[in-house]
Amino acid sequence: MSNWWIYGIIIILGGIFIFIFNFWWPSSGSHTGYITASETNWFLWYTKAAYFKSQTESSQEDVYCVVDQNLFNQMQEYQNKQQRVTISFANGLFVPKWECGSGLSIITNVVPT
Repeated sequence: MSNWWIYGIIIILGGIFIFIFNFWWPSSGSHTGYITASETNWFLWYTKAAYFKSQTESSQEDVYCVVDQNLFNQMQEYQNKQQRVTISFANGLFVPKWECGSGLSIITNVVPT
């Protein structure tokens, strides 16, 4: 009966860990298309997101996370020009929510095509 407090602490710490991190299978790749929107969101911390379509006429829109401010500014320029780009993205097993609030893949590079 005296070990219940240890189990309680483990459960509380596990809950905090789940709240702070998103869990994904590590992956990486690239996507070519158009940046349709970019935004900064706030929920306990600021996160940046970019919305991306393969074709401008497509109804399918993917959302990616951007953690580098310079990359975010560059993407906004491509968005304003409506320029076709290729983005590279990756995510690890644990993605901190202060980097990507929704746990999306993180854009690591963007180049015009």
